[in-house]
Amino acid sequence: MKGMFRTGLILLAAAAAACAPRERTLVLLSTNDMHAKIQNFPRLAAAVENCRDTAQLVVLVDAGDRWTGNAYVDMAATPGMPMIALMNRLGYDVATLGNHEFDHGPVLLYTSPSPRDRQKSRMPSSA
Repeated sequence: MKGMFRTGLILLAAAAAACAPRERTLVLLSTNDMHAKIQNFPRLAAAVENCRDTAQLVVLVDAGDRWTGNAYVDMAATPGMPMIALMNRLGYDVATLGNHEFDHGPVLLYTSPSPRDRQKSRMPSSA
């Protein structure tokens, strides 16, 4: 009888431990208003990689205004593409539009790489 009680107690404790909620920490890294400052990308990349090395669940997002402010980015064959390429290399998970994404008119947005065009841009847009 004592053995059955002990076994039941152990099974109850094991079931309680198995059903206990497990906490996970989400680290949300956000950038915004970068204004084509590509010279800051090495420092940003180091910070993001450091975070990814220490946390299991990291989401990198951008809140817009990625271009306008650097002649190399603004005058590229596809305006803004140097920023998109750097952001893809850094592994952004999602980005949305700011007011400067409309500086060249809506035509640029229509001709910019689509989230479905995985060869040029793998960054989904929340817009």
